[in-house]
Amino acid sequence: LWTRLKDQAVNMITHGTAPFSGDYKPYTPLSVFNGGDPNGEWTLTIYDSEVGHIGTLNAWGIKPLFEKTLAISEQTATETDQKIQLLQNAPNPFNGITQINWKSDLSGYTLLKVFNINGQEVVTLVNKYIPTGEHSVEFDGSRLSCGVYYYQLKVGNYMQTKKCIIK
Repeated sequence: LWTRLKDQAVNMITHGTAPFSGDYKPYTPLSVFNGGDPNGEWTLTIYDSEVGHIGTLNAWGIKPLFEKTLAISEQTATETDQKIQLLQNAPNPFNGITQINWKSDLSGYTLLKVFNINGQEVVTLVNKYIPTGEHSVEFDGSRLSCGVYYYQLKVGNYMQTKKCIIK
């Protein structure tokens, strides 16, 4: 419950007793991610080597904890044939309202949606025909839980997605 894995922790996760809570040193150091990308598929493996412990694990969860995030910036390659450009929201991370801007060389049906980390749609911000040009919309995340969200812009056959964090 609310376990935080940290290389600097005093207690090893292998020496704890469930339910875990607080800071624990992981079985394998997290420092291997320094300079690397921790995104991707993860496998959570749970072992119980105590004699007589049998049963089924019915539920588990991981709550990412973001501390002292100052800004989010993602570099993307600009393609010469790109007809839309979705910009990073500002401010990001945010608490309350943030601004989402985009540029479009296309007129057409435009859809701008926000999704949670499970891919579930949480809100539709734009759902209408919009002409070419620079556009902006406010996203009020004050009623959503803290965490990572994705906003996706679709204009015609073109689509771009960016990440934002509600703190």
